Amino acid sequence: MRRITHSIIVIIVAMATVSCSGGKGQENIVITTMDDLEGRVVSALGGSVQDLLISSNGPACEILRSERDDDALMMVETGKACAMLESDIVWSIKKDSYPHVVAVGERINPIPIGFAFGKDKDDLRERFNIFLAGFLAGNDIEQIRQDWADADSGRVMPQPSEVGGENGTLRFAVSAMTQPFEFIRNGEVVGLEAEILARFAISENMKWEFTDVVFSGLIPYIQSGKADAGCSIISITPERSQSIDFSDPWTFESSILLVNRKYAPAGLAGEVEDDGKSFFQSVKESFYKNLIKEDRYKMILQGLDTTILISVLAALFGTLLGILLCYASMRRNKFVSGAANVFIEFMRCMPQVVFLMIMFYLVFGRTDISGLWVAVIAFTLCFGAYTSVIFRTSVQSIDKGQNEAALSMGFGKLKAFTNIILPQTVQRALPVYKGEFIGLVKATSIVGYIAVFDLTKAGDIIRSRTYEAFFPLIMVTIIYFLVIWLLTIVLRFAESKTQPKRKKFFK
Repeated sequence: MRRITHSIIVIIVAMATVSCSGGKGQENIVITTMDDLEGRVVSALGGSVQDLLISSNGPACEILRSERDDDALMMVETGKACAMLESDIVWSIKKDSYPHVVAVGERINPIPIGFAFGKDKDDLRERFNIFLAGFLAGNDIEQIRQDWADADSGRVMPQPSEVGGENGTLRFAVSAMTQPFEFIRNGEVVGLEAEILARFAISENMKWEFTDVVFSGLIPYIQSGKADAGCSIISITPERSQSIDFSDPWTFESSILLVNRKYAPAGLAGEVEDDGKSFFQSVKESFYKNLIKEDRYKMILQGLDTTILISVLAALFGTLLGILLCYASMRRNKFVSGAANVFIEFMRCMPQVVFLMIMFYLVFGRTDISGLWVAVIAFTLCFGAYTSVIFRTSVQSIDKGQNEAALSMGFGKLKAFTNIILPQTVQRALPVYKGEFIGLVKATSIVGYIAVFDLTKAGDIIRSRTYEAFFPLIMVTIIYFLVIWLLTIVLRFAESKTQPKRKKFFK
């Protein structure tokens, strides 16, 4: 047995070593061009132009795709990937935050950048093009970009209160993860592209509102009609133009090859100097940057509030739905029980993140219902399906003789159930129900896919502003742990109240 255990440990360590090394045989390579990526592990922002460049026209290599640009960069920083293609505009802002990543080679493949509009927004897009031409002619775009890149510049966003808004409200979708183009500061979407959209709304005498969406969901969000326009340094490509329309380009984006220092040419590799800070100094600085600066703790509190709200409402409504599904699935009517069982099995087999996006983009795609309530509905259906099985199994585990004995003593069916069956059902179901509820709380971390600002989303936004990978993740992990721990105590208390008194006595 000991040999087997040792063998398993050796295998795990070997797999971890290979994974962290960025792939087999990459320790002594030097990367200077795209051709050098042949057979290597590279990272990319999923769905970005850089991703398409590598997967369609680049060499055969393994691509690790992420939902956030900073995560792709962190893979290169930590050596999980040896290289990536990055927007030169973005890299010019972020390069100081990733000391183990260096740029090699020339800028490649300049692509126009524009604002995205739905296919049914031709008139709005034409008016925007007229405004954009005037804005670019009358403003120093480079200076505005520098202002938004500098936290001390004092540049502020226009506010919807500046206009009367007689012509209505424009809905803008952004992936607010890239300073200085669109990012969140003090709980507000700001940045160069965000300011252009806001000033366009002012020119139209319309108010506006921004919705923060993950980059991979930005085009589907606009395509579904939930936003009138959107931006996130979106490259204009023929494939994307089939789904949405673009404004005239306002700038051009080139890509640049980034590599981890250990794969860089000798002249670029160099050594990363130690900042000389102690562990406690680093923690103190991280605490300030991630929580105190720009009142970022408020984002954590707002996200936590949303997480708890979705979890509690979905658990409440899902429990009621589970009871109904349990009752329906145990009916003698084959049609009713069959329909209930088909629904239960369908929900149990459907991945929750896929179901969540189907509900948001397809079922409620053309409605004004918010993502928060779509999340509540989706998790209610999922939780109801799972809890119905828990309740049904608990009821079926009780000896039928108890119910028959109660009926023979003159109890009605309802009274026999509420007095004999139900208390035992609750007692047997609670331990499993507790685990399912904890799973529900953790599952809500995916609601960021449908533009809901939850605890995980708050952590992602903070990471995109501070470029720190570990502190925000650890912070969010601790908060989830505390929330689940407190909820577990409450459920354990409820569970103890359902135990028979004689069992408590012997304890």
